[in-house]
Amino acid sequence: GVPGIGTVGLRLIAGLTGTTGRISDLGADAAEGIYELITGEKKGDEAFKKSILEKQVEAELQNRIAAQQIRETGNALMDLRGREAGLTAAENAANMRLAQQYNYSNMLNQSALMAQQNFANQNAQLADLILR
Repeated sequence: GVPGIGTVGLRLIAGLTGTTGRISDLGADAAEGIYELITGEKKGDEAFKKSILEKQVEAELQNRIAAQQIRETGNALMDLRGREAGLTAAENAANMRLAQQYNYSNMLNQSALMAQQNFANQNAQLADLILR
């Protein structure tokens, strides 16, 4: 089980006051007095112990919920990054296809223009020959 705040608190206070070994009854009482002074709650009563346990359980639950939320958010973000990468790749591929199509149609236009130009030139040369 989870140690009560009282047990941790007493050891901590003993450590702070330099007490070594077993805390005497007087020391324990003094420590409880200090604890009560700091927290405003009496360690002795059951309601206090119950409230401490409830707070510990609630804190543990909150930690687990937070950890779960962090995991889920992380996974969602990674999934989103993956989808974005996929979209980017698809977008790049589409852009490349568009560029290729554009270049190809440009080439066709150039060919058509050159053919028209050649035809016009040939017509001009033919007319020149006929009209001499």
